[in-house]
Amino acid sequence: MYPAKESVVNVINDICEEKHATLNILDTNDIEIKEVNARGNVFSFKNETYSTKMVGEHQVYNASLALSAIFNLHERGIIDIDNSIIKEALAESVWVGRLEWIRENILLDGAHNNDGIDSLVAYLNKQQFSKLTILLGILEDKDYKDMIGKLKTVPAKFSATKVPIEIKESNLDNLITSFGSTHVAKYEKLRNCIS
Repeated sequence: MYPAKESVVNVINDICEEKHATLNILDTNDIEIKEVNARGNVFSFKNETYSTKMVGEHQVYNASLALSAIFNLHERGIIDIDNSIIKEALAESVWVGRLEWIRENILLDGAHNNDGIDSLVAYLNKQQFSKLTILLGILEDKDYKDMIGKLKTVPAKFSATKVPIEIKESNLDNLITSFGSTHVAKYEKLRNCIS
């Protein structure tokens, strides 16, 4: 598991003991970040170099956690996968809709909570794109005011639209009001803002 607060580790550890399972916590000392750029990352884990197309520094830690699990399974004789295959698979892996470049100049991100927004904001601030427009739609049942507060720290133009999901409410006026004095272009329908 990721390193976490002691109270969280204690809960997980209790469950592991109850299930007669071993708890392994990712040792971040095994990770060396070599490159974090707009199109991917290069890092070493346990002195072996890996790359991933998944962008954002947090993806280095996600990939390292996955590698840790794979190595654990390999050490226990449960799987036998050559490291060259692991490297190739990791280098080609993508997370559809999460910090995903769908065109040369269009980044799609489905961040739907504060942790996701934190990762998005960290990525955008680190890359410092010279011309950036953020188009967003956030459902009414999300913590959209806090999310917008975080997004406003990114130097960008903002546009907002309704989320095209009929089963959940998306209040465009409340979303735009949450931007305060920041100008936001308003689009009632998603197709109008991407044409």
